[in-house]
Amino acid sequence: MIISDIKTQKVTIYTEVDCIKDGKGNNYRYRLYKKWSDKPNAVAIMLNPSKASLVESDNTVTNITNHFYNRGFGSLTILNLFSYMNTDSKKLINSKKEYEDINIEILKKYIRDADEILVGWGIPKSYNKEIRHIIKKKIKLVEEFLSENNYEDIVYSFRTNKNKALHPVVIRNNYKYKKHFE
Repeated sequence: MIISDIKTQKVTIYTEVDCIKDGKGNNYRYRLYKKWSDKPNAVAIMLNPSKASLVESDNTVTNITNHFYNRGFGSLTILNLFSYMNTDSKKLINSKKEYEDINIEILKKYIRDADEILVGWGIPKSYNKEIRHIIKKKIKLVEEFLSENNYEDIVYSFRTNKNKALHPVVIRNNYKYKKHFE
C-alpha cells in the first residue's frame, strides 16, 4: 500500500436544537435534529433530555444516531416525553407545566416527519410512585396520539428477551428491535 491509495471521506452533520431557559436557569430542550444525508428521517422519543446540545452529545444520542445511520437513515429528530433537561430523571417532578405543555405540541408536530419512530422512554423501578404515575400519563398520551394517527406500523422499541421495552442508553446485541404496538 502507498500513500496515494488513502482516500479522504467527509460528511457534514447539520444540527439544530430547539430549547429555552426559564428564569431560574433550568433548560428545556424540545428537539434535537441531526442530518447527515438526504435519506429517510427517523424520530426517537425518549423520557427527557440529559445533556446533549448543539455540539455536545451523550451516550444515548450517540447510540441512537449510530443505530439509525447503520440502518440507512439520513437524519434523526430526537424528542422527549418531557422537555426538562436533567441527568436525574427523578427530578422531572420539578419541570414547569407551561414548558411541558409546549413540548407535547412540538412532539406531535415533528412526529409527522417520521419515516420510522423509536420509543425508548423506560421507567426505572427505583422511581417513586408519583413520578411513575406522571410518566405513565405522558406515555399514554403519546401512544394514543400515535395510534389515533395511524403510526403503529412505523413505531419500534428495543426489547429484552422478556419483551420489556428499554431506554436506548445501552443498546446490546441481545436486544430485539421490534414493533412497539405488537
